Amino acid sequence: MIPSNIKRYFWEVDTEKLNPKKRPEYIISRLLEYGRPDAIRWAWRSFSKKEWGKALKLREVSRKSKNFWLPFLSNKQ
Repeated sequence: MIPSNIKRYFWEVDTEKLNPKKRPEYIISRLLEYGRPDAIRWAWRSFSKKEWGKALKLREVSRKSKNFWLPFLSNKQ
């Protein structure tokens, strides 16, 4: 599930019911916009390159964030 230090980024949902395996793009997109480095590290280890790519295409991710994160995605294994 989601670590306790990451839950604060999901203020509008019940984090006990939020399943990273069912909603990876939502979780990644939220952390791309609001996450601190520890949250990004967790997401980087927890989700695949494909899931990151899908998250970056969501409209919830700002153009500024997309432009920042795309180069990192090209280096992800």
